[in-house]
Amino acid sequence: MPKLKEWSRKKYYGLTPRLAEILQLMADGMSEEDISKKLGLAETACSVYVARAKRRLGYKTTFQLMYELGRNGIWVGTQEAQP
Repeated sequence: MPKLKEWSRKKYYGLTPRLAEILQLMADGMSEEDISKKLGLAETACSVYVARAKRRLGYKTTFQLMYELGRNGIWVGTQEAQP
């Protein structure tokens, strides 16, 4: 199964590499707080990235976004989540 980054460039509304990276880390079970620490972002910046992804892909909640990506076989958590 392709990583989210590969998939996003090919199929899904042109997610940026950073958006795809954040969604992949979420898929791997990391919280926004942990992701922001890992990537050196402010936590609010991480939240903004997630909001952009939801808006671009047409979902209202993060749960809907993650559920649909998983349901459609777009990703499965592939890395051990570590902050």
